[in-house]
Amino acid sequence: VYFNAPDQKVFDVVLNGDHTIVSDLDIFEKVGRGVAHDEYVPFRISKGRLFVNGEESDIKGGRIRVEFIKGYKDNPKINAMYVIKGNMEDVTKTATYPYGRPQ
Repeated sequence: VYFNAPDQKVFDVVLNGDHTIVSDLDIFEKVGRGVAHDEYVPFRISKGRLFVNGEESDIKGGRIRVEFIKGYKDNPKINAMYVIKGNMEDVTKTATYPYGRPQ
């Protein structure tokens, strides 16, 4: 994703069409250029229902959906998504790399 400043690509992440799990995400503002940024969103599925952030919704067709909703800036884009079954302690943290946040 090519941007050299914050406030150029800002978007929301919505789970299952009902739950905004990340609002106004500006990856450059959080970590700078060329650096991985992680969002950890624990959720639970039980008896055909999705439970996240104190909310719940039906799972339709046996699948959950992740949507990236365009905000007031350029179109949303991510490079990877990782979903695991387990606990937060089971998640491998991504390494940070050289570019980082500009000084």
